Amino acid sequence: MAYSLRLREWVDGLTLWLPGECVLCRSTVQGGLLCNICAGEACRSMTTSGRRCPRCCLRLDARGCCHDCAALVPVFGQVFAAVDYTFPANLLLLQFKQQRRFVLAKTLATLMADRMRDTRYVLPDDTILVPVPATKASLQRRGFNPAAELAAQLARRLGLVCKHHWLYRHHETGPQKFLNRQQRLAGTAELFGCSSKVAGHRFAVVDDVMTTGSTLNAVSRVLLAAGATAVTGVVLARTPVRERLNDVLSR
Repeated sequence: MAYSLRLREWVDGLTLWLPGECVLCRSTVQGGLLCNICAGEACRSMTTSGRRCPRCCLRLDARGCCHDCAALVPVFGQVFAAVDYTFPANLLLLQFKQQRRFVLAKTLATLMADRMRDTRYVLPDDTILVPVPATKASLQRRGFNPAAELAAQLARRLGLVCKHHWLYRHHETGPQKFLNRQQRLAGTAELFGCSSKVAGHRFAVVDDVMTTGSTLNAVSRVLLAAGATAVTGVVLARTPVRERLNDVLSR
């Protein structure tokens, strides 16, 4: 069962003033945040693993090419990603999503906001955050939408507006984590819809993990077709190409 919004806000406010443990190393921290060392380790690969695509934040290959943008032809603008979906950041996602610890949204959104400040990535003041809608199956399984929780917490930290219901799903799909690129593209086609209120506004689409970019591209097409002036992406984690290959080999 999903927790009420009022209870979530109460828990968030309470943990801000209570001492606690770092999610990764269990050292003492305040406000339910990561310690400085673990936060640095989670973000380390973003600064030490080579050049990144200026559009989608994926690590470029040896030839300087982006594996995803070459195949996708993205319609979205620049993507911000706080971490790579590798150790130890993947442990944070595991606890957040699979162990149903929605309270970690504050921890992860703070990590995202801090990383944005460190990299001087600034969203214009008129940007509206919209989370990628979850399927009914995942909502029933977890009790919350990870993208929506991140968007709400991030909006507070950036002083921006978040609209949870301006983007919605036309129909349900199964999990995408084991699908290849072609299957993801086919699965996201005609999947999303949006409110007519999006016309004339600038958007940042928030998600927990970006793999191939097919979901963000599908959402961006819908928003732009409805009159949005610009669409960018803000994600917690970017999945490296090698991690996707490992998933395929481990099936």
